[in-house]
Amino acid sequence: MLLATVVTRAPWFGDLAYHEDENYYLVFAKAMHQGAVPYVDVWDRKPFGLFIIYWLIAFLPGNGIEATQLVAGLFAFCTALTISSIVRRFYPAIPACFAGVAYLACLPMLIGAGGQSPVFYNLFIVLAVSLLLPSADRQAQDEMPIRRAYIAMLLCGLAITVKPTAIVEGVFMGIVAAYHALHPASPSGRTRWVRIIQFALLGAAPTLMIFFGFAAIGKFEDYWFASIRSVGLKAPQSLDVTIQVAKWLSLILCPLILMSVAGAHYLVRTPDKKTVAVFLVCWMFAALGGFLMIPNFWDHYALPLLPPLVVLASPIFARKGTGFLWLLVLIIWAALISGWPDRSRVLERRGYIEQLARAIDGARHGGCFYLFEGPPVLYALTDACHVTSRLFPQHMSFSLESPAIGLDPSEEMRRILSRRPAVIALSHTPLVRPHNEATRAILMQGLQRNYRLIARLPMNEAHRPRYEMEVWALPAPPPHRRFTAPGSKSDHLLAFSKQF
Repeated sequence: MLLATVVTRAPWFGDLAYHEDENYYLVFAKAMHQGAVPYVDVWDRKPFGLFIIYWLIAFLPGNGIEATQLVAGLFAFCTALTISSIVRRFYPAIPACFAGVAYLACLPMLIGAGGQSPVFYNLFIVLAVSLLLPSADRQAQDEMPIRRAYIAMLLCGLAITVKPTAIVEGVFMGIVAAYHALHPASPSGRTRWVRIIQFALLGAAPTLMIFFGFAAIGKFEDYWFASIRSVGLKAPQSLDVTIQVAKWLSLILCPLILMSVAGAHYLVRTPDKKTVAVFLVCWMFAALGGFLMIPNFWDHYALPLLPPLVVLASPIFARKGTGFLWLLVLIIWAALISGWPDRSRVLERRGYIEQLARAIDGARHGGCFYLFEGPPVLYALTDACHVTSRLFPQHMSFSLESPAIGLDPSEEMRRILSRRPAVIALSHTPLVRPHNEATRAILMQGLQRNYRLIARLPMNEAHRPRYEMEVWALPAPPPHRRFTAPGSKSDHLLAFSKQF
């Protein structure tokens, strides 16, 4: 499985633009290292647990891209090991290993070869399953060791701080733990309900700690809006796009879904595995519930479905004579979908981005940089100062984001231009559909009035068609000046750090 981890992720190692989401998580973390107060000086709607992971990664040497990919690979490897240990409880070692390899092979076809959030929190969920599953497989109605349930609930709580949709799987784990706490073999009366309350508190504890930390520095409303309210304010995809994405995900997951359905059918028909089959099927539906919570579907949103699907498919991998062939079919299918191993495009993409970063650095003369469209990794590579807290390009360029970012995008664009960033970069043509026509029009007016076009360079991101990036610079860049968001004070950061 260690070999499988290396082989399935190596083609994208060092890819500077594998996916804009994880690029931006690194930019967010680096801003925290420079003193930015999260969700105030730099903004996003992802919960703080994910940015804690990236904040820790940002301590590692280098530009942070390779470090992120190495740490994400370690999480993927540990998740595969845990999946294998789960399957090992009812099948021999080789099919259990096949299940772990299947998980690793399927990650890249759902844009999971980098540092997407499920690559990290899948480990917490799978560890929780490994702690609760033995009790589900017991025919004797004995009590589950209480410490396992406590640890499982805490792990689910950690997963929720990385991606809130994990709450559905966490609730399922809590129901399993509560069932055993109420079992006749458990202590009677008050003790049972005390344990259930403890389970709930442990699951909520990581999120509550984050809430209390932001409340202590007077920024609870900022965090609440970003991580909770803004999720519901974001405009949903059009029905046509949703149907198109659903068809695509159904296609790429079709072989694994068929294997898991066949495997679940076999497990249910096996008397000594019927209980564990019910547990695994319920886990799969809980993961599906988390996937369906967000109406905007993207490939990487389906990553949490992989662990329960490969575990349910384990009876197929355990078939004598054909188990390895089915694994081989799945590996080949995943490789075809993900485009592996197209290393030449990765190297080409890296060259384009490095060339673009040099052009930006050479033109800004210590001034600030603003990216309207393009790979957010440019912020990390140039280490330039920022002129807005909404650094993720889609916050300003994607019309579906307009109602959910906590400010008027058009007014913010005018403020950005008034701060006179030394260099502004954007795509020659809009990258997202539907794009924000108002903010782009304001930006183009400002560029034509005060800036000059100094470069137009090709760009090749992993999951986009080729396009061209434009670099615009002020004729006489102002001296270096780091923008601080209104209301941000250094004592906020000091108080914030004391809470954690």
